[in-house]
Amino acid sequence: MNFLKLHFNEGIPKYQQIYTHFKDLILHKSLNSNEKLPFISQITNELNVSRGTVVSALNQLTAEGYLRHEVNKGYFVNPIKNNQNRWKRDTYTFVRKQIPSYKIKFQPTAVDQESFPIVKWRQCTNLAMEQPFIFSKDHYQGDPFLRQQLSFYLLKSRKINTNAHAIIIGSTKQELLIKVGLLLKNDVQTIICEDPGFEPTRIFNPLFNFDVLPIPFTMDGKLLKQLPKGKQHIFHTTPSHQFPTGVTMPIYERQRLIDWAYNTNSYIIEDDYDSEFRYTEQPIPALASQDLNRVIYLGSFTESFLPTLRISYMILPPKLLKKYHQAFSHIGQSASAIHQRAMAIFMEDGYWDSHLRKMRSIYKSKMETLIAAIEKSFENEIDIVGKESGLYVLLRVKNGYTEQQLIQKAAENGVKVYAASRFFINRTPKFPLIQIGFGGNSEEEIIKGIEILGESWT
Repeated sequence: MNFLKLHFNEGIPKYQQIYTHFKDLILHKSLNSNEKLPFISQITNELNVSRGTVVSALNQLTAEGYLRHEVNKGYFVNPIKNNQNRWKRDTYTFVRKQIPSYKIKFQPTAVDQESFPIVKWRQCTNLAMEQPFIFSKDHYQGDPFLRQQLSFYLLKSRKINTNAHAIIIGSTKQELLIKVGLLLKNDVQTIICEDPGFEPTRIFNPLFNFDVLPIPFTMDGKLLKQLPKGKQHIFHTTPSHQFPTGVTMPIYERQRLIDWAYNTNSYIIEDDYDSEFRYTEQPIPALASQDLNRVIYLGSFTESFLPTLRISYMILPPKLLKKYHQAFSHIGQSASAIHQRAMAIFMEDGYWDSHLRKMRSIYKSKMETLIAAIEKSFENEIDIVGKESGLYVLLRVKNGYTEQQLIQKAAENGVKVYAASRFFINRTPKFPLIQIGFGGNSEEEIIKGIEILGESWT
């Protein structure tokens, strides 16, 4: 039997080579459908291997359906269609896009790499790994220990009087927003958002077919349109540091917003995305500190700690919390249980507060360096928007260039900057707006990058 002639290669288990050999014979019709294989003893003698080696190979072929075993008769080939050539690969021509080589990137979402507390974070992660909870299913609402630490932190820093039971943890804000949409999809028709504003709010429209109503506002945080009456709505807002302009919503406007929510049975989503970093005064209390019946509070460790740490959280009002338990108690937790516990330990041991104090000082220094460099490189051609807080500023450029021209000229000289027009929905800024992040840059890079922009844009 010629098909029993097989030359074994070193380094590959013999049973695996026998399995591959017979599989190829079957697929290429060298062994016909329903053909009987030789007895195991004959295969063993021909190939000079042990019986166990042959049995392992035949059992694997049987498990995958290439063979069948009939008691007291032996092994037979099953009818198999060779589908290897059924689908032909499409031929694609890839055109490699020329990607600019950037010397300096002013990324709005980057954080300071040199100051990250890697040793302390590793210690907390190791401690989390030693705890027995990692061998069991985690709670669908998130690690109770982290939720408790968050409740302490939010009371101290944001004046929100909540508890661990009202806090929901997820991997991203987008995921949490989707869950809010699922809870309210039968009650709400309109999602109201700031214009300009955060892009994530726009996930509501394609997923839930909500109407999107953009609301413009003034540079002192006042809403320019009358809020709709009657039907139940969702209002997404960033009152402590409006995105992307950086303005703060005044207290009387906040109170008007809460009154509107009660009068229309609506909910406000407060996205508190970088409230930790204010440089001229203490962090402003959250909107949720005034009311937790109509305000859904969103927070994250992305901007304040590590962009790749997928831990976000929200506080749900009591009515929505009850619906959440009914709808999502069978859905697994998406954020890493180990990272959640590590962050809880990090907070309990005081490392979180220490990290924020340190980073607030570092980012304040970087902001001052950025402002000084801009004022030195540009005269009256640029207005700086949002320099009191956050990890970026907007530059309102009044030198006659378009937004795209400004970005292109910067790229040609090795500097990456970002368009702010993508955050506008129905409005168009009078002058081009360029977003400049500084969190991930050294002060030397900031000065050099702004000098290059000054030369490129004049």
